[in-house]
Amino acid sequence: MRKTWLNIKETSSAQQNAQNVSPRALQKRSQILEVAQEQFLRHGFAGASIDSIVEIVGGSKSTIYSYFGNKESLFAAVIRSAGHASDKSDFPVQSDNIRDDLIAFAEDRLAHVLSPLNIGLMQIVVAEATRLPQIAELYYCNAPVPTYRELKAYLDAAVRDRKLDIDDIEIATQQFIGTLLQFELLGRLFGIEKPPKAKKIRDKAIRVVDGFLLNYAP
Repeated sequence: MRKTWLNIKETSSAQQNAQNVSPRALQKRSQILEVAQEQFLRHGFAGASIDSIVEIVGGSKSTIYSYFGNKESLFAAVIRSAGHASDKSDFPVQSDNIRDDLIAFAEDRLAHVLSPLNIGLMQIVVAEATRLPQIAELYYCNAPVPTYRELKAYLDAAVRDRKLDIDDIEIATQQFIGTLLQFELLGRLFGIEKPPKAKKIRDKAIRVVDGFLLNYAP
């Protein structure tokens, strides 16, 4: 089976047992992640080095490897820090009101995907993907895939509970995410649009959700 970056994990025992990590270790990990983020955004994936990160945060390479395993896992952690955490739900609200749930999901995704940090990471991936195809897969598997998976699971459960009437969950999921993100994402990625204000995000979220429910409400 072909190796996939979807399952890249931070490999230290401290991360595998987060509840046992000392405050000092958590602070060090956060510092490494902050510096790595800055280095990746400034120099790209290929240009950023573990040596340059060590020079800023102190310690040794082995310290960084103990937290993140390797450079690819460190980049994956930076991606997740942009709001793409694959170990938690993307739904900030889950209630009996499907409209409220989907609006909260849509606002959360718009805010994170269109953020300066995420746009910067996407621009790195686009610029370097030809030479380093693994980072394109790394981003894809740690950003859109978890979001897609969460929304699909939510819609599937809503159909089972007879809250929605959807024949093809795959198509409905693609429609929702595409309608929500495509236009604004291109504008941000090409540097044409500025980060949207909270009101614009909410207005877009409401329009997308209401249009979606118009099609799929039972």
